Amino acid sequence: MENSRDFAMDLIEKTYETHESLLRACLSYMSTDDVTDMLKTNECLDCFTEAYLEEFGIKNKGNKS
Repeated sequence: MENSRDFAMDLIEKTYETHESLLRACLSYMSTDDVTDMLKTNECLDCFTEAYLEEFGIKNKGNKS
């Protein structure tokens, strides 16, 4: 069964949209809490220090600084 996520990927695959334009649209649409949760879920914050993340207002419990 296809869904809206599949449709968005199809837009990229058929070059109607670029990866960057769709990423920008998603980030603009999402709340900052949603973006932080997505970054944590995908382990994108673990290589940064707490001090650096705090510059962006991100608290990452369990981060190795």
